[in-house]
Amino acid sequence: MMVRFSPFFVYFAAPLSAAWLRPDVGRVRRLAALGLWVPALGLAVQTDWRWDGDRGLLGQLSPAGPPASAVSIPARSRNGVVEWLRRESDPEAVLLADYALSPGLLLRTGRPIVLHSMFERRAARERARAYCETLVGTDLDAFAALCEGWKADYLLLDINALLDRSSTGLRHQGGVTALPARSVVARLLHEADTIPWVKVAYEDAFSRVFALNTGAHPHPIWAPQPPGVARARSETGSPCAGRFTFDPDWDRRLRSGYFLDEEVLERLRRQLNRGTSYARQATVAAGRGEWAAADRALAGARRVFPCDASLRRLQRVVEAHMQ
Repeated sequence: MMVRFSPFFVYFAAPLSAAWLRPDVGRVRRLAALGLWVPALGLAVQTDWRWDGDRGLLGQLSPAGPPASAVSIPARSRNGVVEWLRRESDPEAVLLADYALSPGLLLRTGRPIVLHSMFERRAARERARAYCETLVGTDLDAFAALCEGWKADYLLLDINALLDRSSTGLRHQGGVTALPARSVVARLLHEADTIPWVKVAYEDAFSRVFALNTGAHPHPIWAPQPPGVARARSETGSPCAGRFTFDPDWDRRLRSGYFLDEEVLERLRRQLNRGTSYARQATVAAGRGEWAAADRALAGARRVFPCDASLRRLQRVVEAHMQ
């Protein structure tokens, strides 16, 4: 709450400070006012410090970096999700995502959302709490009941649902320190093919969009197919069932609630940055018509990001030009 009211604190601090410095204000009254002012300022700084890691009060004026235990989700991943939703989802489809991400999705896609960060409203707080606690729990039926009650058509999750153990992460807000091996979020990310009301509809190296059969505007993936007709996979479905990161062993440990130490996490960041660099090189080379160079860069990128939809599309373009 201090964070929410800090603008008012600053607003009233300026005129009060000027008033205390007037020559006609007595020394005793000035010292008494400063005695109240200094603890209040210290409380505000400490509150902001705890709320936002090591950025502090002045850090609110600068862009926030990822929490120490999370990885940066690149803009291309977020943009890919938004573009896919605009193209593939019904305008009235309901999106279920983290409350910090949902308002941006509403703004950019125009689709209704379930969660938002207006926690002044009790209903918003209760929905966010139910979402986090159920995802880190083991009762899949309870999460299905939530999705059905909210009429959710799509669920969005990213890699930080597993990695982030900061105060803004799913684990912390769900009230657990280690994810159970059979937690709902782990099953969604690793066993979606075994859940009858969930299908992976879109994915890249960092994010997945699940089409749910619990809303009023389901994705066409749920439409019945004539007997003997198989649906073309193209950009729908998961080519990497059972894994989410590029390292299956890390997937297994993360799924069991494993806490990555800083050395391992830094190795993960380096690998992700290397894959992103390869992907950028491949895109530039393809734009110049240097297909052999694009193919070599793509090979490096796909070793890190085997499930990335945009890389699969680029691979098909490169292969067509190299034939």
